[in-house]
Amino acid sequence: MRDVMDVYNVYNQSVGILSLDREKAFDRIDHNFLFSVFKAFGFGEKFIAWVTLLYNNASCMV
Repeated sequence: MRDVMDVYNVYNQSVGILSLDREKAFDRIDHNFLFSVFKAFGFGEKFIAWVTLLYNNASCMV
């Protein structure tokens, strides 16, 4: 968040912040369905590609 504000303050650039609550979304919803919903709501292909990249072959261990 600080980095985004620094870009705004230092470079006087327009910025935007998007916060997604993804808790359990990828456990309960088919990924392809979720990406099609993004597309239906008008999210751009680049945004969808970035989100896809974040979850491509993602795994975690506790």
